[in-house]
Amino acid sequence: MTPNLNAALLEPEIDSLDTFLAELDGPVNSFEGLDGLFCALICAPTAVMPSQYLEVILGDSAFADAEQAQDISLLMTRHWNTVLETLQQVSKVGDVYVPALLVDDDGNPTGNEWAEGFVLGLTLTQNDWHAFSQNTELGDLLEPVMQLAHEHNPDPALRPSTLSSEGREDLLDEMFDNLMLIYEHFQRKRN
Repeated sequence: MTPNLNAALLEPEIDSLDTFLAELDGPVNSFEGLDGLFCALICAPTAVMPSQYLEVILGDSAFADAEQAQDISLLMTRHWNTVLETLQQVSKVGDVYVPALLVDDDGNPTGNEWAEGFVLGLTLTQNDWHAFSQNTELGDLLEPVMQLAHEHNPDPALRPSTLSSEGREDLLDEMFDNLMLIYEHFQRKRN
């Protein structure tokens, strides 16, 4: 039976993919981070092949066997297609894309790994983002992503000021509002 590549992942599949990512040595260690990476790559006009992002995701790790490679690649493809379709649909109706985010000990979403994944996507398509980030108005759209991506940076000089719970909530709302503006900016360029 041919798998439906457009079927959204079910919770057990998300858990399976999240567990796989958590065991890797690469820069993407959670489903949340993968979602951020995919959002950045889907926004950018330069096409990135699955083999390119998979190499980055795996880092120095490798699949256990061919079956695992096929299973994980299928899950990633389905999630890529879901993110792509969702961004297209929410853009058409003027809504906002909000991924499932990891939560802290108090049950509040953090958004850090999503932002780190998004920044990783920026580096894979950096030529697309150069002019974007040089434009003050457009570059400001990336500010919430950068704040959350660097919140736990080992270098204290690169960390933003500490966020309150309310400040984090506002920053997350702004980040996902801005995601749609970024997506639509590049979508106009593609069209």
